[in-house]
Amino acid sequence: MQSGRLADAIKSLRENDRDIHALVVLRNCRMVVELYAERVTRDHNHAVYSVTKSVVATMAGVLLRNGKLSSLDTPVADIVAAGTLDAEKLAKARRIRLRDVMSMASGLEYRHDPANHPIYAAADRFQFALGPAFIDEPGRRFNYSDGDASIAGAVVAAAAATDLLSYGNDVLFGPLGFKNVEWWFRDKAGRYAGGWGLRLRAVDMAKFGQLYLQNGRWQDKAIIDAGFVGDAWKPSAAAPQYGLFWWRWVREDPRVGPVHFANGFKGQRIYVLPKHGIIIVVSANVAGADQAYAALVRAVVSAVQSDRPIEPSTSDADRLAEQLRLPFSGKPGHALSKSGQDFPRLNGVSLR
Repeated sequence: MQSGRLADAIKSLRENDRDIHALVVLRNCRMVVELYAERVTRDHNHAVYSVTKSVVATMAGVLLRNGKLSSLDTPVADIVAAGTLDAEKLAKARRIRLRDVMSMASGLEYRHDPANHPIYAAADRFQFALGPAFIDEPGRRFNYSDGDASIAGAVVAAAAATDLLSYGNDVLFGPLGFKNVEWWFRDKAGRYAGGWGLRLRAVDMAKFGQLYLQNGRWQDKAIIDAGFVGDAWKPSAAAPQYGLFWWRWVREDPRVGPVHFANGFKGQRIYVLPKHGIIIVVSANVAGADQAYAALVRAVVSAVQSDRPIEPSTSDADRLAEQLRLPFSGKPGHALSKSGQDFPRLNGVSLR
């Protein structure tokens, strides 16, 4: 990879005083870039917000591989204890499949409001999520919904016969060597949030992306099946930009190839670029970063030069070294930046 172009990619991310907490780039499973904000280290974890959904999807993939879940087309009511639901909610749970909620297509009414929606404070988010009326048939209409994610989280936990954090530690975080994992916002029913609340180190976010790049294998062991990776990335029947709790670039750039990504509020991303063997991870506290991140992806890919050997350049190497010496130092740029979630944490202590 060309050092000068990597230096330019990092420099461009610093523009507009963006509050970037971490940037990690892997290529062919080797660290290319690892850079943090002032006072932030590799061992700090970060609120990944809706990247949590992609992790929950992966747990569903583990359940399928281990035979604890027969199919993503299984109705919700067949997995979560039906005795906990009243007749109306049970009828809904019988119509909705796990696949429907993982593709944000339950058909249930939901208006996304990450600041004020009552689901975030609900005592039992699973019950709450099944409360609204149907506005379409399950599986037909994409509607981004933390209600759907709450249903999916409850189903995965029920199939695993434990809570999401314990299961994640057993089958995903432990095997991949994650450290300093936290999962916030457990509700009064004992369930962790299926669509938010997870806190991960940036290097562990990169490992998670690498797992998918390697078709579900980690150190010669299959964690999830390659077929599940394909299903998670495949456009759903309801939306060309969304699979199973994974996003994708709809307009594919031939130079970049397919781009699949886990997407979290305030600028959390895990990009997987299979054509070039690249993983790009960003943790941040920013608003409106989509254009900047798309430019970052293209800039990183532009550093790949496979048609001829790269001529060594002392000046380019020096430029990259200088960028890697400078920590990110931008200011919080999101209107909802006052949350304690947004500070990196080490040993249970927030960096303020």
